[in-house]
Amino acid sequence: MEYRGDSPGKCIARMKFWRDRNAKVLSQPGRKIAVLASEFGGDVSVLLGLGIPPKNILAIDRDRNALDRFKSNFPDVPTACGDVAEVLEKHSCKFDVVFLDFLGNLSDNILGTAADVMKQIKFGGVLGVATLKGRESNRGKGFWCNDVTQSRKDKINFGKERSCIDNIGDGNYSDIVSADNNKDKLTARFASMWFALCQCVQGRHVEPMSMIIYQSKTKKSNGSPMLISTFRVLKRHLATSDYRNGNALSRFRKHPKEGTPIHDYTFVDDEHLRDFCLENDDIENLHMLLNIPKMRIAAWKAHQTMGTYI
Repeated sequence: MEYRGDSPGKCIARMKFWRDRNAKVLSQPGRKIAVLASEFGGDVSVLLGLGIPPKNILAIDRDRNALDRFKSNFPDVPTACGDVAEVLEKHSCKFDVVFLDFLGNLSDNILGTAADVMKQIKFGGVLGVATLKGRESNRGKGFWCNDVTQSRKDKINFGKERSCIDNIGDGNYSDIVSADNNKDKLTARFASMWFALCQCVQGRHVEPMSMIIYQSKTKKSNGSPMLISTFRVLKRHLATSDYRNGNALSRFRKHPKEGTPIHDYTFVDDEHLRDFCLENDDIENLHMLLNIPKMRIAAWKAHQTMGTYI
């Protein structure tokens, strides 16, 4: 999939993810952060704008050429080429925040990568995963994320194969994806990832933090609806965590908005972005937080004040 640059919705959604949802973690000294690199470097721009030292950021990409373009824009930020899960596994330290900004549909492959990455996050740290919010195919995407009913036994076996978990819990999980997908696809996608991460990583589980929705629409492309799923990584106590997570998932299915904020930036366009900048021009390094040229904000300000000079 060709990436055509950051949409206005993504600019604001990404800033909200880093500045608002991760403020506590990012305020800690020596925090370590890993992101997927791109030549646009949006996440890194936000982090630098928030005052994170470049040495505390690791940008990862499979494509060597993409990394080279990234380095030309952010020469002081460490980089690594390869699969994100394999790269993080080789590091001697655990990370405070990892953000996986995928362009594709939710799939078993993405969930498997997220589960492997979760192992490299500190307890109390944050995992963010961005995927397409809809348009999943029923074929070839796996039983975690399509409309085809699969048994709980199959899903648990998938978890056992990945992590050798022997004690799965009391059975509260049921068929979350197949049951919810026909009712609320957004809820189903979020619950699918939550369920998979809880099942597939030994010694760890996650609690939900928020869902952030945005539209990748620009003047050049109609784009696609995107979902950022945010989770906190916690230590797994086998005697209690499955029961608690099972009940929490059951409550989430009935009342998805309770305790899990949903931030919707689906309809943000260039005009909204301009208004946002003019209303928040007191925010330090706003152009970096939004990853837009500083002169664009200056031009908007100049246009706003045109004709008001004495």
